[in-house]
Amino acid sequence: MYDGLPEVDDTVKIIRIDRVDKTPLCVLFDFGCHPLVGFADNGTTSNFPGIAERFITEHTGAEAMMFQSTGGDATELDYKNYFYPKDCTPWGTILGQTVVSAVNKIETKEAELDFFAVEREFPLRTDISQRIDGLEKRNARNMRRFFLRSA
Repeated sequence: MYDGLPEVDDTVKIIRIDRVDKTPLCVLFDFGCHPLVGFADNGTTSNFPGIAERFITEHTGAEAMMFQSTGGDATELDYKNYFYPKDCTPWGTILGQTVVSAVNKIETKEAELDFFAVEREFPLRTDISQRIDGLEKRNARNMRRFFLRSA
């Protein structure tokens, strides 16, 4: 606990936006957890947020989008369990079920929605290909050294 704040925020915050006919158009939800589990093939993935978004869309007909709350050290329970293949599907499904259950209970009413956008440029790396080349050369040198020592 830090200054009265809980160590982990386990609440799911949800916004439901309906069409004129009162069917869900969009579901925005927020949850604080650092997605680490992924899948057994270690490929790039949308992890449990993507599973939850797909589940919500399939069960409500609405587009779903998760906003990442503070991730910190809040992670899936099994992310360091190396004794079985990785699979974030259960975590995403549980989150999706939680959101769908709540979305079905939300009573919407007519309201106005407004927004604004602010552009902000952040400096981006432009040396990525050079950096990768340098890392590959370093790795090749390290491999040669390793095999020379092993011989």
